[in-house]
Amino acid sequence: MDGRMIKAAPTGNVDELERLMREDTLVRDSVALLGAQTPLHIASLCGHVSFFRTTNIETEEAICGRDGTLPLHCASLKGRIHVMTALLSAAPLTIRAKTSRGETPLHIAVKNYQFDAVKFLMKYAKTLKMERGVLNDKDNQANTVLHLVASMKQYQILDIVLGEDDVAMVVNSVNERGMTPLDLTLEVGDLNIYKCLVKAGAKSGKDIENENEISVPIRNC
Repeated sequence: MDGRMIKAAPTGNVDELERLMREDTLVRDSVALLGAQTPLHIASLCGHVSFFRTTNIETEEAICGRDGTLPLHCASLKGRIHVMTALLSAAPLTIRAKTSRGETPLHIAVKNYQFDAVKFLMKYAKTLKMERGVLNDKDNQANTVLHLVASMKQYQILDIVLGEDDVAMVVNSVNERGMTPLDLTLEVGDLNIYKCLVKAGAKSGKDIENENEISVPIRNC
């Protein structure tokens, strides 16, 4: 990557960026070959929204790091709401984009305790009528955001998720270990979250498995 752009991105030096782009119109496109730490990723982490107004971010959704990381993932990690707003305005569907670990921007915001970013992403998903899909998205271990909330004891975020109309669709989602969010609360020993989940209709993975077995029709020989 052009070292001059690396220096311009963390500081939000738009003038320097514009000068570099005038000198070489290919310099921005070339960073796509060089992994996640492109100038846009760096600017996202640092919260410099002015950097994005200078670049054509409508095409930047195609610039992924080698692990599938988009600038939106970086902004979600740090809770840079103004940057997230700019990125989603240009490419709304990236709200469900996944890294190579299967993590969406919402997964990343939850894992990094970015409460405001979680609220923003859920609100934005509603404007797209995609809140059910966002809540249902699973990472590579088949964890939804509710699995993460339960295992990390995130009370504030739990209130947001359980307040969604479609929460019944995800409250009993099973991960690759066969565990629901309710199972994870027992694993970490959090009675308060356990009670909240039960009130929302949560069940254990074992109960769901037994119900599925019962629902299979028995055929006569």
